[in-house]
Amino acid sequence: MRRRYPLDDESVDRRVEVLKALANPTRLTLVMFLSRGAATVSTLAESLALKPCIASQQLGILRLSDIVRGRREGGCVRYELIDPQVSRLIRDLNTKKTPDAKRGLDSSKVR
Repeated sequence: MRRRYPLDDESVDRRVEVLKALANPTRLTLVMFLSRGAATVSTLAESLALKPCIASQQLGILRLSDIVRGRREGGCVRYELIDPQVSRLIRDLNTKKTPDAKRGLDSSKVR
């Protein structure tokens, strides 16, 4: 049975907000890293070769989009994904082939 998605403006707007937040390479990478488990800004910055201020700024955008949340632990904040469905969405995107890939075409050469 196919799942039916609500088509009301609020549902559509929420999905657009999440997709916009994930459409940035740095934020997408942060979410992919956090899909492995919670991490601090310093861990994220060091692991992903980012300046801590950049990691923090991008996490703020993800937080405003309700994709991640921060939990204070002692003197630092550990960030984690709020909804595991975001992680599944990203994983599923990686496993789907584009129509060009299915036909054996190199999409970088298609105009």
